[in-house]
Amino acid sequence: MLPILKGLPVKLITMTVGRANPPDSIKNQRVETATQEQRIQTEKQVKMAEDERMKAEQSRASADNAYREAMHLSPEQFIQLETIKMQYAVCGPNGKGNCTFIQNGAMPVYNLSK
Repeated sequence: MLPILKGLPVKLITMTVGRANPPDSIKNQRVETATQEQRIQTEKQVKMAEDERMKAEQSRASADNAYREAMHLSPEQFIQLETIKMQYAVCGPNGKGNCTFIQNGAMPVYNLSK
């Protein structure tokens, strides 16, 4: 028996320890809120990645243009040079391609001794 409070006797019969479970509607609302917040965070990260990619592309374009100007190449000549570099990477000694190039309407010459 517990002590008397303000003249009233009090006796503790049972005590339950736990937590109250909210209704399903509140649980669903919490899940929806968390989903929306995660979506917002994901969209922010996508935006940041796109902005970084844009900065990198602009930096690359500036570097390419500075190189072109230093070599005194026209834009067409620079594009042709970059094309040759890409073809060499694919078809050169370290490349995996088996390539034949036809330029300016010329007929290809096949090396039959291979």
